[in-house]
Amino acid sequence: MSSLLLVRHGQASIHAADYDQLSDLGATQSRTLGRWWGERGQRVDAVYVGPQKRHRQTEAALREGAAEAGLELPEAIALPEVGEMDASAVFAEAMRRVAVAAPELSSQLKEGQLSDDGRVAMRHIAGISAKLFERWAEGDPAIEVPETYAAFERRVVSGLQQVMKAQRRGKHVVVVTSGGPTTIALKLALGLDPGRALHLMSVIYNASVTELKYTEDRLTLGAFNQAGHLGPELLTKV
Repeated sequence: MSSLLLVRHGQASIHAADYDQLSDLGATQSRTLGRWWGERGQRVDAVYVGPQKRHRQTEAALREGAAEAGLELPEAIALPEVGEMDASAVFAEAMRRVAVAAPELSSQLKEGQLSDDGRVAMRHIAGISAKLFERWAEGDPAIEVPETYAAFERRVVSGLQQVMKAQRRGKHVVVVTSGGPTTIALKLALGLDPGRALHLMSVIYNASVTELKYTEDRLTLGAFNQAGHLGPELLTKV
């Protein structure tokens, strides 16, 4: 069987005007993964990267870290189908609901320093977002995501099928993407319902690796949310 290594991007800039770029921590997380692969002689036969800026920056930092440890990665192939859905309205609504009880959260995020109350508030935001995504998957028109869940799933599945068709047996393939597309892959591998699969998005670490095993007609889970290469100070889910 071949291995499909789904890498969630490094920490994005949730506290900045442009979310779609790596924070300094996100770049460190990505380089750490690359060095970890290099130090262990990870085999990589192909690299695919999603369309978001944070995807491309993660791939570049990962490549840099791997090279530092003596591992030269293949040239990246663009794969727009594994781009994340536009969920800005969902996160904005979750933030709005939490802001009443945590008025300092916004300033703490801008400063990049969360208090204990701020960390609790972020967990509440993750929980609220998960519920809103479940409603989106069920087709609730009140959830403002430009793409329907069905269209999102079709797009991601199409991208994964392209990769599996191009990279056949015995390959180790890296796909740099986001939490949403990773949950679609998990849905396919485990037969999950859409809501349950999307709920997993809230627990996927930045710069973590989810491994799927595949043949031409079979897809199964090898490992989920691997982050052993990251120390506790590098664990985030943004």
